[in-house]
Amino acid sequence: MGALASACRPVALSLPFSLLAMARPAATKARHTIKSLPPHLLVSDFDSTLSSHDSVSQLISLSPVALADGAKVDAVVSAYLADYAEVPQLLAAGALEAALERYAQLEHASLDRVEAAQLLRGVSAGAIAEGAHVVEIREGVAEALRAAADAGVEVHVCSANWSKRWIRCALGDAAEALAGICCNELHVEAESGLSSGGLQRQIVTADDKLAAFERLRAKRPSLEPPLPPRLPFPDQLLTRLCPPPPPQAAAPRVAERRASCFVGDALGGVNNRESPHPSHVCAFLYGVHTTPPPSPPPLGDVRALLAADLGIVIGDRSELRRALHLAGVETIRDLGAARCEGGVKPGVYAARDWIQVRPV
Repeated sequence: MGALASACRPVALSLPFSLLAMARPAATKARHTIKSLPPHLLVSDFDSTLSSHDSVSQLISLSPVALADGAKVDAVVSAYLADYAEVPQLLAAGALEAALERYAQLEHASLDRVEAAQLLRGVSAGAIAEGAHVVEIREGVAEALRAAADAGVEVHVCSANWSKRWIRCALGDAAEALAGICCNELHVEAESGLSSGGLQRQIVTADDKLAAFERLRAKRPSLEPPLPPRLPFPDQLLTRLCPPPPPQAAAPRVAERRASCFVGDALGGVNNRESPHPSHVCAFLYGVHTTPPPSPPPLGDVRALLAADLGIVIGDRSELRRALHLAGVETIRDLGAARCEGGVKPGVYAARDWIQVRPV
């Protein structure tokens, strides 16, 4: 836009109009405090957000290697928990960035161990499709996703899960509302059609989710009118042939006014059997032992929740609240407080369930 404007040399006229005025809007884009509804984009985490628990323990149970060698599973999880111990200490000390960096390091290190132990080897596409049907989806999810899609909202899942097929099959008919799924993927051997034990990583850390969310938000269409063509006429002649319209304030972009929304979870905890393992690596133990280990803080959604116009947290977890507080969120209010005349007030809000999310 700047190059186009500089190429149009303004000429002194009796009328206050020139090609420069045509080439550049009279007012710069305004940022609006209030965002209108429905949102133009809805991105949701999957495990413990759309599903009622972390489903990776069920996905890994499809691997004959993991089922046959519980000692490998125990070793992977024990190493993860030893690495993780530093994260809550950093949060308690107020070092959010250090906690997120350490969290990213230990997640990748744990996936390295999972791949080295071949714990994801031998899973077929058919087994994934069949096994995903046992995943419990939260009440109100299907209705909320369909309602959003019917209202013209672009709906995506952004998850650290290990299979798009698993997510799509778990959601069933509700998956028809999705415009896309961004997650990790099991590497499949061409000859056998079975997973090789490797993992194609896309979404592992909080930064990965933020980057994916920002890419989706950047894809929103610009609804500003196109610039008029630059004609080879002198300014004075063009002005006489095409008198300018009366000056008026430039209308804000519609796509900019509509909210972007990210839904994540804050479920988990030693005493919470509904979702004992926000970390996928810790989910291994749940498939082997009856007593769940301490669960790490659900930090994967933090940056995306903060970046969204409307960040919605399903559930309640002190570690996530601490992380958000360190990032500047003084109070996480109930989602009902987000609504106001003309739309919603940007911020991070808490929702009990997807039944509460649907009207937004």
